[in-house]
Amino acid sequence: MQDVRKFHQSFCSEKDKQVQNCLILEYTQSESPKSVRHRGERKQIRETTNRYLTRHRRTEHVHVCKKYFCSILGISEKRVQRVYSKYFKTGLQPSVNRGGDHKSHYFAEKKTAVKSFIESLVPLVKDYCRASSNVTQYFPS
Repeated sequence: MQDVRKFHQSFCSEKDKQVQNCLILEYTQSESPKSVRHRGERKQIRETTNRYLTRHRRTEHVHVCKKYFCSILGISEKRVQRVYSKYFKTGLQPSVNRGGDHKSHYFAEKKTAVKSFIESLVPLVKDYCRASSNVTQYFPS
């Protein structure tokens, strides 16, 4: 149980999803299937065969089933499947596409139009300050 707890803590201590994906890949072994059997009308052929490992006394790795591996880490089976299938197909980690700016390119023309309009206005210079360096400019009503 201590090994399971330490394995879970090492996974959960990293908040970055990329680092967590690296840990999933480290403890998942994927390979192409050695034999392919066609069963009736089922035409889907497996692309990978997977083994799941956990830590055991720092030196050994113990093979476990997928369900137990996912329950230790507290993640879904689909996340594990997605990580190793993309890695097996491309050889690279799946990138994180969450967040980011998705709307600013829609309003780029409006933004430049507003900036050019404001620059085209001629401000009135009214100096209410004693210092000559702080000249306040106002737009006409």
